[in-house]
Amino acid sequence: MSWSRLCVPMTNSPQIQAIIQHFISELSVALAEEGSAAIREALAGNSGAATTTRAKPGPKPKAAAPAAAASAAKPAKAAKRAKGAKRTPEELEQLTSSLLGHIRKNPGQRVEQIGKALGVPTKELALPIIKLLDNKQLKKTGQKRATSYTAR
Repeated sequence: MSWSRLCVPMTNSPQIQAIIQHFISELSVALAEEGSAAIREALAGNSGAATTTRAKPGPKPKAAAPAAAASAAKPAKAAKRAKGAKRTPEELEQLTSSLLGHIRKNPGQRVEQIGKALGVPTKELALPIIKLLDNKQLKKTGQKRATSYTAR
């Protein structure tokens, strides 16, 4: 049984069946061409995938913010660490002190709000918050994501 016979729906309209048959035959030819191009590239030793005639849409570029506004809104970030690398004690101490200063100026904020204001991911704030709570410098109210922090 042919591949095109399996794909054609049961319909009484010969015009619709002809359109579907034409589409299936063009699709079969296109797939065969793409497959043979991929095989040629693989045999030639190219590591890239087969080139296609259509470009895939990528993510839309983000509008660049003015440098002065960006630097005024967020504190300077430290150089990126390697994945899984620990923070230095100096980095941790600096983040802890800036966190405490922010909470003193803005009591009652949640960790998401604090992280956004400081320009730091919320998971990087977990350890400084624990240290400040253990040292009795912070007080928390609420549970889970509704937890808010105030300085003592």
